[in-house]
Amino acid sequence: MASANRLKQYLVAKGMNNREADDLFGFSNGLTGKFLAGKTVLGVDKIENILSACPDLNGDWLITGRGAMLVNDHSHHSQVTEPKTEYGRNKDLVARIAELEARLADKDEIIEALRETIKLYKTVTKNRTNSI
Repeated sequence: MASANRLKQYLVAKGMNNREADDLFGFSNGLTGKFLAGKTVLGVDKIENILSACPDLNGDWLITGRGAMLVNDHSHHSQVTEPKTEYGRNKDLVARIAELEARLADKDEIIEALRETIKLYKTVTKNRTNSI
């Protein structure tokens, strides 16, 4: 279900028509209807207007469809949490990747040198075979 369909579902649940929604969201007359009809898209600023005007509306649900339509915690929209990441571990991994890339580059040089050596041996062997 697209964001427009989810917004429509919310408006129906709240008993609101498009004009009332325009007024509530601070939209120009008809914008909600155009969005619901698929004739326009809403920018981030408009989505922010909707979420500010409807603190019980789950922004994640509106945008992605994940979770419930309504939230009980009104701080849900304004609370941003950092992902749980082990930053020290990431630095270790970045260092390890750099080390492995350097080792690969060394191996590539060795492989190229061995290819040149093989070419040389083939040339020498061919010359010896031709001279016999």
